[in-house]
Amino acid sequence: MTDVLNTAERRDLEFVSLTLDRVDPFDRPRASLIQDPGEILDAWIDLHSRVTYAAFYQAPQWCAAWVAACAAAGRPEDVRIIAVYDFGRLVLIWPLAVRRLGPFSVLHALAEPATQYCDLLVEHSSKAADWIGIAWALVLAQPGVDLVHLRNVREGSELQRYGAHWLDGHRVATGVAPYLNLCADADGSRRQRSGRSVNALRRHLKQLSKRGPVVFETVPPSGQVAALKLALALKHDWSKARGVRSAGYEHPANEATLLNLASSGNFVMRQIRVGGKVAAIEIGATEKGHYYSMIQSYDASFSAHGPGRILLWRLFDDGDPEITTFDFLPPAQPHKTEWAAEAVPVHTYGVATSLKGHLVLGYFQHLKPRLKALYLKAPRFLQQIARDPRRALLDAANGVRGKLQFRFKSVQLTLDQTGGDGAARVAGLPHGSAIEPQG
Repeated sequence: MTDVLNTAERRDLEFVSLTLDRVDPFDRPRASLIQDPGEILDAWIDLHSRVTYAAFYQAPQWCAAWVAACAAAGRPEDVRIIAVYDFGRLVLIWPLAVRRLGPFSVLHALAEPATQYCDLLVEHSSKAADWIGIAWALVLAQPGVDLVHLRNVREGSELQRYGAHWLDGHRVATGVAPYLNLCADADGSRRQRSGRSVNALRRHLKQLSKRGPVVFETVPPSGQVAALKLALALKHDWSKARGVRSAGYEHPANEATLLNLASSGNFVMRQIRVGGKVAAIEIGATEKGHYYSMIQSYDASFSAHGPGRILLWRLFDDGDPEITTFDFLPPAQPHKTEWAAEAVPVHTYGVATSLKGHLVLGYFQHLKPRLKALYLKAPRFLQQIARDPRRALLDAANGVRGKLQFRFKSVQLTLDQTGGDGAARVAGLPHGSAIEPQG
């Protein structure tokens, strides 16, 4: 399988193997493949509590909830969790999975496309780079995998820092993730709003108050499920109205995964009510002071006054002692960058392990971005056909049926009002032609 790897990569893998062979089998680190998260759940939870950095998308709660939701939706994940043990203790977890695109098999982060960052959990140690090297050897040894595709690897993350030796030379794309450092605005990470911008926000807040009392509130754990359902419904309406697609939101396991976590109160939720009605909701998760902004939704009936922007404005002004970094997540978009002046690079890596892998890598690297650009430029009806051809045809048929029914009702109304001559004119017959009554 490694015949398409370059000479240096093959030499590195051989070095890892020879090094391990010289170590006492009882003491040497070893990597194992885990396909059921339940097998190592307790050890996984323990490792997650020991790491010194935030890694929400590699947490056992997120990964286990996703695997369960996929199984319930009839789309079971082909789980490939890489676990490394040292002296019998779990020291590294790399949650991955395989998906199939026609004849191609792609290894990627577990819970794609909902997972926003690809990373791993590794115990702080001088041996971390060696453990990642052992894990990488097992990744490349996975049978039947054509491409290792690691999306949104944060620069400075454990995977990027300790795995640079293995990933360098395989970068295929780079983006950014905007963020705010809430500890100190003096570092410039928070974009300073102009007086004009602040005055505009105040005007909008005043306009909202004319529609009823404006209340900013934190959703308690007992209300998170209901708030999440509302946020997803509002997001769905917004996406449908604009013809926007999101692979993460549309995945059949996404909503069930989020509801699973919300049922345990694992999110941080804030909302703004106007006249008792929820106008906007901000939903995220906090880990070790790092806040992941996962869902921002608003009620379209309040859209003229930007309730979502007002909610963020209030949130940043109030602050939260438990949040040091507000992560807007990739990609960088105007509604994120208007608040954040700083961003961290995120890289995508692609390692082809077969000739088919090079083909599918070409699709990800060149063809898919062009298809997306064409989709965004296409008229709305063509976007609908691309999203759901069957639904588009049904809507078209219903539209034609509606027009025919309207035409028929118009003919009936003319018959009732003008008699036979009027009916003849409607039917396109010469004036005075007789139309025999039916029945």
